[in-house]
Amino acid sequence: MDTSKGRRKPIYRRPLLLGFIVLVALVLTTSQPLRDSVRDLACGVLGCNPSESTLQESTQQSMQEFFDKSDRFKSLQVHVGDVRLIHKAGNEYEGRATLALDGQTHSVEVNVLADGKNILWKIPPGDLMFIAQNQISNVLKALQLGGSAQSVPDAIRPPPDAPDMENDSTQAPANPNASPAATPTPAVVARPSEVKTGPSFDCARGTWLDERTICGNAHLAFLDSTLAGTFAKELKAGNPSATRRKQLAWLEKRHACGDNVPCIERMYVTRINDLGGVDGRAIQ
Repeated sequence: MDTSKGRRKPIYRRPLLLGFIVLVALVLTTSQPLRDSVRDLACGVLGCNPSESTLQESTQQSMQEFFDKSDRFKSLQVHVGDVRLIHKAGNEYEGRATLALDGQTHSVEVNVLADGKNILWKIPPGDLMFIAQNQISNVLKALQLGGSAQSVPDAIRPPPDAPDMENDSTQAPANPNASPAATPTPAVVARPSEVKTGPSFDCARGTWLDERTICGNAHLAFLDSTLAGTFAKELKAGNPSATRRKQLAWLEKRHACGDNVPCIERMYVTRINDLGGVDGRAIQ
């Protein structure tokens, strides 16, 4: 007689099955932070990527530490708020972060690369233009209140008066035979050996590749100082807001030149001429 159908399963299997069911129920019904903690614990053993909430928190902390310790940004007291990320592919994530500066919040794009142990994040330079706008605004306020040049940050301090030239040969002479309607002779930009000036910004704080290139090239440094003077005059004579917007857009294009000296030079010449040239004359 076959009695196999009536045979009971070993009793020790029941607690194991019951424990497994309870564990699954806990994971499915508990809060998101607890589920993330369980997942992160498993990732620590298996080597998978962290949960999005954990990655967002770690990215926020890393960004805040950067803005607090960076020589370029620490004096600005930038506060990093919420960071929201979504999985893109592999160990790549993308999303938005909220940055606060002087009581105003700004949403910036952030790209993150995480391998479970390290986090690398990047913000497109264009998304940080509000910082430059804030600095320029502070400079204008300081000048309107009668502040001295020493109270203005070096990186955005208005330029000194036009640099002294060693001789008058650097300026194109007027043509005595020219008729009144003749086209004005373009001004000749002084070469490195003919000037005694540096760029309008502090080279010790320059972090962009084009800034370092300008600091190492006397002619580009002179062009930068010349543009700063022309820009300051245009701010007083024209529409300050529009002029600043165009200047910031131009700055992004100059950054794109990197260490390409001819590219940087063309950018300066074009911008100086757009602002009216030197003493009303175009440069070349």
